[in-house]
Amino acid sequence: MNSAITKLIPAYLLAIALLVLPLSAQTWQSYTDINHIYSVLATPEYIYLGALGGIIQWDGENAMSIYNNLSGLAGLKVSSLAKSSDGKIWYSTSEGGIGYISSSTLPSSTQFMENGFGINQIVVDEAVLWVATNKGVSLFNPIGGNQIGEIKETYLKLGDFPYETNCRDILLLNDSVYVATDKGIAKAPRDYLAHNLLDPSSWQNITTEFIIYGLFYLYDKIYAGTEDGLYSIIGDSLTEEALSTYSLNEGIVYNDTFFVYGGSGVFKQGTTSWSRVNVRDLPYQSSNGLAVLNGELYSFHSRGYTRYRNGELKGYRFNCPIGDYFQDFAVDGSGKVWSCGRNNSLSFYDGFRWTSLTSLPFNFSSFPYLYQFPTTRVYTLKADHQGRIWCGSWGDGAFVITNPDSFYTITDTTSPLEPAAGEHYVIVSDIERDAQGNMWLANYGAPATALVVYPKADIESTEPTVYSISSTGITNSEIYCLELRGNYVYIGFKESGLLRIDHKGSIDNPDDDSYRYFTTSDGLPTNTINVLEVDSAGNLFIGTDGGLAKLPAGFDIIEEEILPSDFPLQITALLIDSWGNLWVGTPGGVAYKSSEGTEFQVIRSFYSTYAEYEQKQGLLSDMVYSIFEDVNTGAIWFGTEGGISRLAVGGGEMSKLSVDIYPNPFYVEYGEGNLVRISGVPSDAIVRIITVDGKVVREFPGGSAGYSGIITWDGTNREGNFVSAGIYFCQVVSRKLGGQVIKFALIR
Repeated sequence: MNSAITKLIPAYLLAIALLVLPLSAQTWQSYTDINHIYSVLATPEYIYLGALGGIIQWDGENAMSIYNNLSGLAGLKVSSLAKSSDGKIWYSTSEGGIGYISSSTLPSSTQFMENGFGINQIVVDEAVLWVATNKGVSLFNPIGGNQIGEIKETYLKLGDFPYETNCRDILLLNDSVYVATDKGIAKAPRDYLAHNLLDPSSWQNITTEFIIYGLFYLYDKIYAGTEDGLYSIIGDSLTEEALSTYSLNEGIVYNDTFFVYGGSGVFKQGTTSWSRVNVRDLPYQSSNGLAVLNGELYSFHSRGYTRYRNGELKGYRFNCPIGDYFQDFAVDGSGKVWSCGRNNSLSFYDGFRWTSLTSLPFNFSSFPYLYQFPTTRVYTLKADHQGRIWCGSWGDGAFVITNPDSFYTITDTTSPLEPAAGEHYVIVSDIERDAQGNMWLANYGAPATALVVYPKADIESTEPTVYSISSTGITNSEIYCLELRGNYVYIGFKESGLLRIDHKGSIDNPDDDSYRYFTTSDGLPTNTINVLEVDSAGNLFIGTDGGLAKLPAGFDIIEEEILPSDFPLQITALLIDSWGNLWVGTPGGVAYKSSEGTEFQVIRSFYSTYAEYEQKQGLLSDMVYSIFEDVNTGAIWFGTEGGISRLAVGGGEMSKLSVDIYPNPFYVEYGEGNLVRISGVPSDAIVRIITVDGKVVREFPGGSAGYSGIITWDGTNREGNFVSAGIYFCQVVSRKLGGQVIKFALIR
């Protein structure tokens, strides 16, 4: 520290500045199913894989780098990859993102996304990128720098094809551009400057009754991979080549052998016929790409990748969770975090690696971190007092897991649970544990049973208690969610509002219970209750399809919770963490309110097209299904449509406080709305702007930064007047975690 400056710092500020204090770093991590691979690009050094939630740069062995939303990825499904003449690796996403790899980041553009275009393929030309979208073909002009590029032209009508036909692939060959579409193949002159491609008549069509998935050039011939086999373009028509009725994309030559791949698998051409190359160990034969690296042929799939050895494809997997649309979390007795989702998703994380359980037909002996499980439809999770994980499924009943390969099944044949529809189709929509260790199961859609309660989580020797529709005050079993506190059982229904049951401490005798319904006539925003959460004071927060409400402890009056004006009203997740902070999940991001604050902060994904700058954080996707706190580490977990986000914010994950100010120096111009950005601020911290003589000119109360960790200042004092130019200090003080002082200059 400069000694001349030190003399100007008040003693109390200097003391804080010299402290070395631990602080929970607000660090985001993302976990996605990177074994779900959509696109492939091979270079002499690496194979690049476009997967769910990330781009993998892989050397074919052990070295790999992953670029995801924290790197700047705009979207979830990486639909295509391409290399330009200047060495850039470009990418696109199905959601409409486009960008390239630059060191450890992904400079990206959301122009297509903002205009409602999803991208299926990008192809590099000399000065532009040709982009196949779900609505036609666009030219993207790379600019460089922070702007990435801009859409130059968009062709929505390709000849006689319908307006905004889905375009899947593009082939540039000599003077022509060929486009694979759902209606056939479109062809136009490649020189877009000399020809008006906006004019539909500039495009020629080869109309088909089947979808064209891919186009490629081999052996002096243009091939088309279709949903009905392999074709070639001869003149103005398609000629069938081979593999009729098989779904195919593209092909390559490896060791002088012609290989093609697609939804029906990988095939190779023999001397007289084609044959399928068998995929070992993985559940499906389908392939999304072939690539050659270091003389080896690889195939990439929706559940892993394979190496071509001895005439077949041997399966392998990257370590990651399985599935997407993550619905719930729980922590077992050994501290492992479990997650579940809609698509084949049941996994746990031990702090180092992921282990998954699935009913997909893998060869489980080939994968040490993969276990067989009876269902892929796990919907809800809860740990009992023994640390076992209880799973509720949509159609297969419930399960109690003691080890990855050991579990107990609860169905209509082993319990009072009833099928909702069809034989043995048992839905357990939610599971909760009360303070006495009793496990409550919601039997959604059952004709007579609404709740089944296992006293002390005993699944073998104690008869469970049944809350039936006919003998209690529960009117139907369309139960979306449960919440328990003391003698109260709160039930959220699909369309019947909220029910509060007071069981008076005797769960084995439902006859003495009292029942109180709450509906829109009592102040609920809607009668569809998606999620419930009780705070330490007994206040019940109610997430509905039309907003957030609260039932204060000891009262029967519903209060509205006011959310930010630009925030969705459909509430999909709620959490009150150990600090008393409230988290609200929606299809449009997360709202967070500190226990000491009065206003919500909004957290959204980096690529959110409607988010303000300070709202863009490390959230994987704005579509949030679940929020969970791991009380062992203080980390907050978010289940989203594309994967899992983890925010390290609490005790157990300590690091030194690292507050930063940008820009420094801060140039202020009257009326220009310039802002200084103070980042790395703890969620509960008070932030003060202080002159060199110790005068506080501006103070931001605790909770102002929220879990974004960011505060912005416009250079004004408490009265709204601009402060004078000079040296200032930013003092950050956290009641729980310490403080820091940073010097900065304000210049006019």
